Amino acid sequence: MKWQVFALVLALFVSSAIAPAFAKEIEVPGDSNGDKIVSADEVAAAEKLANDGKLSTDELQEIKHIHEKYPINITDSADRTVTIYKPVERIISQGTYAHEAICLLNAQDRLSAVTNTAQRVYGFIPGIKEKPQVGEYREIDYEKVIENRPDVYIIGSNTTLPDVEKKLEPLGTAVVVLGFSKMNMFEKEFRALARLLEEDEKVEEYLGWREGYLKMIQEKTEDISQKPRVYVEYSDLPWKTPINSEVTTMAGGFNIASPLGKTTTTSSVEVSPEWVMTQNPEVIVIPAFLD
Repeated sequence: MKWQVFALVLALFVSSAIAPAFAKEIEVPGDSNGDKIVSADEVAAAEKLANDGKLSTDELQEIKHIHEKYPINITDSADRTVTIYKPVERIISQGTYAHEAICLLNAQDRLSAVTNTAQRVYGFIPGIKEKPQVGEYREIDYEKVIENRPDVYIIGSNTTLPDVEKKLEPLGTAVVVLGFSKMNMFEKEFRALARLLEEDEKVEEYLGWREGYLKMIQEKTEDISQKPRVYVEYSDLPWKTPINSEVTTMAGGFNIASPLGKTTTTSSVEVSPEWVMTQNPEVIVIPAFLD
C-alpha cells in the first residue's frame, strides 16, 4: 500500500512540474508590460538600453519593426480572426497542401518540422527531407510538434480545431486554418498566408500568373458539349469521392458524384464499387501521393 501511495504522490509531483514547463505566454521582444504590443514608449526604452550597450543593434531593429508592423490580423478559412504579435520564424503545417503555398512565398526555411506525408508529396522542396518529422498528417505526434516550437501551426480544416487549440495555444502557438484544397478559396488563403509571413509583395505577381492560366483553360473547355463522365477518388480514402470537383469541371468534365449533392450536406460521400460501375465513368482520377 505504501508504494502505491508513493507512486501516486510521485506522479502528481512530476505532472505538476511538467505542466508549467509547457505553459508559455507569447514573448514579444520589446514588450515590457505584457500586453504583446510594443508601444512608442517601449521603443524609446529599448533605444536607451541600446545606447547603454545593453541591447544589440539587431535587437533594437527587431523591436522597431514589431512596433511598426504588429500586431497583424488575418481571417483564416474558418472565418476566425487570428492575431500575430511578432514575425513568424517557425511554422509547422499539418495540412499537406499548405506546403506548396509556403514554398511559393519562399518561406520553406521557416518550416521548423514537417509531416511525413509532406516529405513524400513535396520531396522536391529543397531541405524538406532533412526537417524533423511530426508524424503523418492524420496521426500527428504532438510531443514532436511541441519539441519543434512553432510560432504558427496550420491545419487544413476546422474539424479538429478545438482539440488542436487546447494542445497548442497554451504554448504561445497561433493555430490557423488554411486548407489550400478548394480552388475558390485559394486566393483568399494565399493572401492570408502572405500577410501572416510578411511576404505580401510576392502575391500579386503569382496570382496574376495563375489567373492567366486558369482563364486559358476555361476558354478551351467552356464550349465542350459532350463532357466526359469522371469519377474522382481521394488517394488515401478508397471509394470516397467529392461532391464538387472544381478541377474536373474546369477541365471540361462531368463529376458523376455531383448529383449526390441533392441528398447530402457533406462535401464528400463514400460510394461502392458497384455504384461506380453503374455510373460507367469514362475517366477515373485517383490523385496519388509520391512515395
